[in-house]
Amino acid sequence: SQSAVTKSFYINVGLFGVPENAAKAHAKLLEAGLPSVMKELKAKSRQIRVRVGPYANQAQADAAAEKIKALQLEASIIQL
Repeated sequence: SQSAVTKSFYINVGLFGVPENAAKAHAKLLEAGLPSVMKELKAKSRQIRVRVGPYANQAQADAAAEKIKALQLEASIIQL
């Protein structure tokens, strides 16, 4: 079966150099009922990624992306 290779959809909301800005976006997403995750990336400069997901299919990811854009935040869908 192909189910083993099924990828999940995630939505990248942004990379933030300022922790407070990442936290604000993260809080806004959670308030809207979106499964937001903050992750600090080990880079030369401190960056915190805010990502929403996972979603099982494109339709769910698209719907979430629309909600995120309505919050005045960036939303780019990726598959992982």
